[in-house]
Amino acid sequence: KFKEPINLAKMHIWNMNWSASYVDRSLKDVEVYVSTSTADDLYNTMYNNPSKVWTLATVLNDMKQGASNANYTGEEYVLEQTQANVTWVMFRILTNYRETAATGAHYCGLSEVQFYDDTEFVGPQRTQLTFVPGEVKTANPSTFSPDAES
Repeated sequence: KFKEPINLAKMHIWNMNWSASYVDRSLKDVEVYVSTSTADDLYNTMYNNPSKVWTLATVLNDMKQGASNANYTGEEYVLEQTQANVTWVMFRILTNYRETAATGAHYCGLSEVQFYDDTEFVGPQRTQLTFVPGEVKTANPSTFSPDAES
């Protein structure tokens, strides 16, 4: 959650870049949702009525895998449309580079994300990151809809 609403225009994302044995946990395909909610806790709201809270801002397909070295500069992602008055950002991870449950697909991560408000860096802001556990499913992730009733 941002301390103040921003007009989210772009993000700079460093995929998992810890060491060679972890870069396969880099995110590959991700849906990025935004919310203008002023609630302090969206955990219950997200599951009870997601269409009233979240808007799909962009889909990041085939994100570059982390490089496992200090020269890795991450990637910049410019949104097609600036998202106004954003207070929350949610990443819905569809796939990573370790794609099967047998090899540990449920472990993935990012090294860093920077958010830009109308192309100006917003930060640094200390904010609490919240992990929302989900079920591991074999269904096609493209069937997810924030408009679905729970």
